[in-house]
Amino acid sequence: MRGAPYRSVIVYVLVQALYDFQASHEDVQLLNAWLVVMEAAHHRLLDFDFDVGVAHLPKLFSCSVSCFMTTASFVKETAASLLEVRDRAILMCVYKTRSK
Repeated sequence: MRGAPYRSVIVYVLVQALYDFQASHEDVQLLNAWLVVMEAAHHRLLDFDFDVGVAHLPKLFSCSVSCFMTTASFVKETAASLLEVRDRAILMCVYKTRSK
């Protein structure tokens, strides 16, 4: 697949940039949208470069857990679904271990 290494770098840079634009906890609509985008970005990062994706999980979880401080229940639901990225990463680890 031509250009595949560059794709993982591009996704990594985009994910890093998204952290710089984290929405305020007071703007719940924008925060909810940011969480949805971050979930998709981390799924894609895990697909392109699993090790880098796993390395980003602590930062992702820290951001999502901080979103539980908001008063909007729909943001809390989105933050909770974001924690499922961890489950996917664990399943991918198990699959990689079994396939060796």
